[in-house]
Amino acid sequence: MSTSHSLQPCAWPCPWKGTKMCAQCLLNSQSLADRRVSLGVLYGLKSLYHAHDLPPCIVGNKIDWSGPREAVNLTAVMA
Repeated sequence: MSTSHSLQPCAWPCPWKGTKMCAQCLLNSQSLADRRVSLGVLYGLKSLYHAHDLPPCIVGNKIDWSGPREAVNLTAVMA
């Protein structure tokens, strides 16, 4: 568990938020600073969360704390 960083505010609804299984607690400071994970770390995370999806803050190999974005209705914008 990584303890050498402060937790970032996270806007995602997530069952792991506030627990030891939060991605921010499992990732090292360098991954958090780069906001990406290596392929090896990604596979390790998948094995930790096996039987569950990855936390929503991990999209591909990127880390995003900003939360869900509202879908833009393009037909309304084009009208």
